[in-house]
Amino acid sequence: MDDFTTVAWDGKRNSIRLEGKQIFNSTNAVLVFDVLHVPIGCSVWGALWSKSAVSQWPEGGEVDIMEAVNKMPTNQMALHTDTACTVPRDNPGQTGTPNGNFLDCQIQRNADGTYSNTAGCAVLDSNPASYQDFASNQGGVWVTEYSAQAIKIWFFSRPNVPDALKSANSLDTTTLGTPTALFAQSATCDMAKALRPQHMVITLTACGSWAGLNDTIQATCGPLTTKSCYEQYLHDPNNYHDAYFEIASVKIFGDQTTLLENSTALVEGGNTPTGATPSQSGSTRSSNTRTTSATGTSTSTRNDAWALKLAALTPWSLVLGALTVFFAL
Repeated sequence: MDDFTTVAWDGKRNSIRLEGKQIFNSTNAVLVFDVLHVPIGCSVWGALWSKSAVSQWPEGGEVDIMEAVNKMPTNQMALHTDTACTVPRDNPGQTGTPNGNFLDCQIQRNADGTYSNTAGCAVLDSNPASYQDFASNQGGVWVTEYSAQAIKIWFFSRPNVPDALKSANSLDTTTLGTPTALFAQSATCDMAKALRPQHMVITLTACGSWAGLNDTIQATCGPLTTKSCYEQYLHDPNNYHDAYFEIASVKIFGDQTTLLENSTALVEGGNTPTGATPSQSGSTRSSNTRTTSATGTSTSTRNDAWALKLAALTPWSLVLGALTVFFAL
């Protein structure tokens, strides 16, 4: 995010949004973000996530892998669906805790075209290294497994990254232990239908519909001395020196059914014909930033040593492997 321009009244601060070109199977993929720095600071809202690449949001769902605002203590993960889906309050299959009453994943479309229940079902990490202490721990790694049975998200701070994630050629998720967040198949949520084929998204905004809420920003940044987040923070570039992502790598692990872009028929749960063009629409993360869209490149290199199970996957492509240049302006 721009951290050198004084923004005039009623202006917007420049930022950027990245969307991966590669579509991946929402029931057979593992997405790994290796990150050195995440955006933090009053009014700051950064996110690493995925959404449907073949449907208009919120259709096709959304998975928030890293999403945090202002100076909140830890990262929040969430699942958003356009189909009925609820998750239990007590979930022994994860180390994170449900965030308040956010147990209903389904976004509701109102008669006037607006949306409600946009928070989805959210899980808070209990580890301060997942956000507030992220930089002091030299960053960390998020692993998200997409399957027909569950969406699982793990976070490992740099000192605790397991050996399974240090290999460039394969990943066995069964060695990663209990996930930080688990959104599992149940009688109240059909995971195979909850998501359509996805692509990764990286966003960085200021204020907006979450970070800019008065109660939200005052919880970690102190009382507002002006009428709004916008008035108090957005104009001064000195508030944004830590508002950047530094990403070491982004990897997709999978087998021959994982990558779906253009040449492969999309699977059940996303019945879009072969040759479908990915949608560039995004979610309603309203903010006070002017966003420049940048589409990432993909090195889709075949590897004949395909694995047969999701638990032992072969890396198919490395996307957006050097992102620092886009964010550290």
